Amino acid sequence: MQDKIISEYESDPAIQPFIKLYIDVLKERLLEFRKSIEDQDAEGVKNISHKFYGTSASFGFPEICKLILDVESDFYSFKKELCPLSKVYANFNRLAVECTKITTKNYEMKSPVDSVVFDSTRLEGT
Repeated sequence: MQDKIISEYESDPAIQPFIKLYIDVLKERLLEFRKSIEDQDAEGVKNISHKFYGTSASFGFPEICKLILDVESDFYSFKKELCPLSKVYANFNRLAVECTKITTKNYEMKSPVDSVVFDSTRLEGT
């Protein structure tokens, strides 16, 4: 993955304020996503992943979209007992880390995602 993730629409001044707003709510979106995964709430995962995917696509972050789809897909595989929950956690952590790399013209995520990622004990054969 890259060091920084920049919107495909970075050069559009009309979009800049919205990209900053998107960056500001990233941690909140990640926390909602994490809670739905922890609660094993399929409807919650569906709702937050679709909302998160839609805003990420709208603001030009296809890398983030792919990671959101990976987490959602793995979650449904877990619900069908086709993959371990630890894989869902690992992909969610990858998404959270990549979100910290999103930036736009001297503007970055204000709060780190340390409190968002799943700890290593959950990444082992769940």
